[in-house]
Amino acid sequence: MAPLEAILIWIAIGIYGLTTGIYIYSFVFGNERLLGRAGYFISAAFVLQTAAIIVRYNVVGNMPLTGVPYENALGTTWFIMLFMLYIYFRHRSLRPIGIAVLPF
Repeated sequence: MAPLEAILIWIAIGIYGLTTGIYIYSFVFGNERLLGRAGYFISAAFVLQTAAIIVRYNVVGNMPLTGVPYENALGTTWFIMLFMLYIYFRHRSLRPIGIAVLPF
């Protein structure tokens, strides 16, 4: 793992963790307004994760979708988060699904 890739992915993981906390807080205390802002955090983490994939591609020379388990996890979570962003911005009634998707 390249140093820049490690920095990008760990910041993205931290933001995903923070967003998970926002989702849990929003459901426990019924704060819909806070849930409405969670998409910005998800988007920022997704951009950082995409940058980490680009760095990984430059280091390894292929898309990180096959090979070592780290690459499988990186590619799979990228597609899951892409789906999550689609749901978040296109189907507002399905936003609560993030509480099940984000921790993984």
